[in-house]
Amino acid sequence: MTGIVRMSLFWLVAFVVIHRGHRRFRPLSGKSLLSAFRDPERVRTSMRPFPAEEVRMPDAVSDPKGPTSDPKDVLRRFFATLGTGDFAAIGEFFTDDSVWMVNDVARGFPSERGRRAIIEDFLQPVREGLFEPGDPKIEVRSMIGEGDRVAAETTARGMLRNGNHYENYYVFIAQVDGDKVTYLREYMDTAYAHDISEGSAPDSDDADEHVAAQLRRLGH
Repeated sequence: MTGIVRMSLFWLVAFVVIHRGHRRFRPLSGKSLLSAFRDPERVRTSMRPFPAEEVRMPDAVSDPKGPTSDPKDVLRRFFATLGTGDFAAIGEFFTDDSVWMVNDVARGFPSERGRRAIIEDFLQPVREGLFEPGDPKIEVRSMIGEGDRVAAETTARGMLRNGNHYENYYVFIAQVDGDKVTYLREYMDTAYAHDISEGSAPDSDDADEHVAAQLRRLGH
């Protein structure tokens, strides 16, 4: 019987301890158990709390350099800017040594080097000479990056000045340094570009030939 009473007292003390805050207690036995039961203050002072375990959220990652210079993000911003026709903003992506090359084998891989040549001798004649204002628009379909090089699949859509609708599919191989595009190689259907420039011009046959001649000169 005495053993049963002691065991009951043991579990009673354990229940009280757990109920009062899930705390660890120092084991009591024999007379210590009985005297502790008669003296609640002793029970209280004999308990030791579990050590606190601090749980912290991961620190927020901040970028002190501001906008990201991830090559794929740089190229996304470049294509978004290219579609606006803002030549000053487009030029900010190039340096004096940047190269834009068109993969037109028959015409000897036409290319332009340097910010000024890329804008004034290539992009501006294409957009302003061949397309209606605001065209073409660029859709980025997919991107793959490795180091500072990015391969991008895009679609260009817009109205040509000869009245034809232009929709061509491109692959660009780009090399990015920081926020600058240092090299851009353009693959597209050059035969389609030449053919779509022909046809009924809005003003005269001479205007249509002018569009075709510009496309041929620039590798489009």
